[in-house]
Amino acid sequence: SQADNTTSSFLGLNTTSRMFWGFQMGGYYDFYRSGPLSAGFTMRFSDQHAANAGVRNFQVGARVAGSVGTRLRPYLEATIGDGSTKPERATVRVSKAAYAIYGGADYSLAPHIDFRAFEVGYGSLNTASESTVGAGNGSNYPASKLLSFSSGFVFRF
Repeated sequence: SQADNTTSSFLGLNTTSRMFWGFQMGGYYDFYRSGPLSAGFTMRFSDQHAANAGVRNFQVGARVAGSVGTRLRPYLEATIGDGSTKPERATVRVSKAAYAIYGGADYSLAPHIDFRAFEVGYGSLNTASESTVGAGNGSNYPASKLLSFSSGFVFRF
């Protein structure tokens, strides 16, 4: 990754990576079922922060899931949407197209409650920089690669 050393640097001066913390929520609807497989639509929103910088994502996409036994449900999702970023030392928020692929497994605890044992996501987003906020310093920074790990509860209705 290329460091952005300007006031609009998303991650901070001379920084090429940073760990973000936050929350994620969403929903899915499986409209096709055949045996242990299902397919459908997914929608997700996340809001994450680190060192006064922020990333928000709203994405929609396709989902494929299966069943292993009666309780384990592995899944794979491909999404596209809008990602917005706010640099560490600026007040401007920049929105750009984003995409991601997620995979994980849910473990059924009750008829409408699952525990998301794990989820791994990988995506891409052009983050705020001098070239995206309009200052135009002549630099062109590549899209940031986003790697996520999550776990939590899933409520099914």
